[in-house]
Amino acid sequence: MFRSRTMITCAALLSLAAWLNADVSITDSTVWKRGVAQRGHEGGKGKGAGDWNLVDASGLEWFVNTNMVAATSNSASGAASEANYTKAVTATTSAGGTSYTTLTDAFDGYNNVWVKIDGAATWSYYYNTGTPTFEASGRQAVFNWQTIDGVGISRKVYIPADDEFCRWLNIFTNTTTAANSSAPAATKTVLLRIYGNLGSNGKTLITGTSNGDLTADVSDLWVASMENYDAFGLSPDPRLGHVLAGVGGAIGVSGISFVNGNGQPYWEYQFTLAPGETAIIMNFCTGQPNKTDAAAKAAELSGSDGGQAGKAFDNMTDTERTQVINFDASVRLADLAPQRRWTTQAFSYPTYTTVTTRFRIWNTGRGTAGPFRVAVFLSQDAVLGAGDKLVHTQDVGGVSRGVSESIRVKFRSDHPVYGWYLIGFADTQYAVPEEDETNNIVANKIRKR
Repeated sequence: MFRSRTMITCAALLSLAAWLNADVSITDSTVWKRGVAQRGHEGGKGKGAGDWNLVDASGLEWFVNTNMVAATSNSASGAASEANYTKAVTATTSAGGTSYTTLTDAFDGYNNVWVKIDGAATWSYYYNTGTPTFEASGRQAVFNWQTIDGVGISRKVYIPADDEFCRWLNIFTNTTTAANSSAPAATKTVLLRIYGNLGSNGKTLITGTSNGDLTADVSDLWVASMENYDAFGLSPDPRLGHVLAGVGGAIGVSGISFVNGNGQPYWEYQFTLAPGETAIIMNFCTGQPNKTDAAAKAAELSGSDGGQAGKAFDNMTDTERTQVINFDASVRLADLAPQRRWTTQAFSYPTYTTVTTRFRIWNTGRGTAGPFRVAVFLSQDAVLGAGDKLVHTQDVGGVSRGVSESIRVKFRSDHPVYGWYLIGFADTQYAVPEEDETNNIVANKIRKR
């Protein structure tokens, strides 16, 4: 009798949850989604599949396989099994309007690694790699090494809390050495295929490419896609931006299959590794509520909008950035330079002279400048020297690339200073690594007004 009542109560609760369109967690491995039981597993079929999940800044929750124990075509260790919005978002409709809905089912497995080494006849998969470790406060998974035909393979998967993407670093090292008789030193040729299975399936629609058309080819840096609209003008999946390469990369895509009506796209890279050499192929995917934002974010991440803003290279070491071959991921440095001509006024009074000036410190480099100090000196010549008088200091919290900071100076001198110089010095403590450390000082002559 007790068991019968318990079963009836559970059934009633589940029916109520379905009616309310709610998620009721029954066990760690079964999630009841909209009244239908879906078993989460490492094949990407269930909406809650994947062993590791994090939400990005847009509210999109990414599910990532930590250790695929069996080889499959569309899932791998480090592949995304799914991505769903955790809340309703404003999605676009075919008529140009909007619909407030929760977009789900981005993937049925995404960013699987297939490799052929030295022209092997069959593909090898990256799987059964054990439990990954985590860094970046748990936002980046570091997967273990697997060696295939003399090439070691590892992956890092990063999902930021303050940006809207998932990033994959696919790391390859030629492990052959002269001392290893079973794998003597030899240059290795790697063919890498990144394979996906999109939730849009046969309704996959390309909505943009970096070349500005709707056809994906090997010259594209990114491709945007979505599930085509239904008869009601709606599309239930997140709009996706797939970033294949970046501006300035040493190599691009060598092959691609990404067409309308096929939800299983892939793209390929071919490169060589000398003994001991490491190369990294980097990919991004972004999910957005509309196709315009998906294309814009993909363009930002690839650098095709003018230069990889945001958090694209966060939590990468300088060494890793130099090893990326399909992007120019080299370290971006700032470059602080005072403007050449200032607006200066000097007014003489019987016993003193008042000097006011204003100028800007520009960051003309490719990176963001952190905090630094600006100093202004009064000098009888245009060369900064030990006898020059410090008349102003100003601490600056930081300057983004292409942006300037205004410096305002006002001081009193006990004697006339016409014909003297004001010398501006940006970053007096050398706190900011710069592309050019020789352009931080500018002298301007004080003229009578």
